[in-house]
Amino acid sequence: MSGHAPTRSGPAELVAVTALIAHVTDTHALEVRAGVDHLDLGDEILGTISVDLLVAQASAAERLATRLRLMERSGHHASRDGGVAWRCWSGWLAAAKWSLPVSLHLTTLDR
Repeated sequence: MSGHAPTRSGPAELVAVTALIAHVTDTHALEVRAGVDHLDLGDEILGTISVDLLVAQASAAERLATRLRLMERSGHHASRDGGVAWRCWSGWLAAAKWSLPVSLHLTTLDR
């Protein structure tokens, strides 16, 4: 293992990524969270920006997932409020100006 700590991303970059997802798209988001995370690749730790997005309507979530080329995760998943998230998508945003890779997890409680 290289032992290197994950690269740190500044607050401005987290705000920019969150704004891109929440405001540039025409999706009504109930909640958007972004933070610095990491992937343990065994011999290396890769810094990432992790974004969780909760969308009100399934149709809007589907459009956004298609636009961003996210993969739907099968099965039902627990939501933060103790309920069940009906549909979930995950993926990586295409490389842009970000210093770290951006992982996006999209959830809708709507059927």
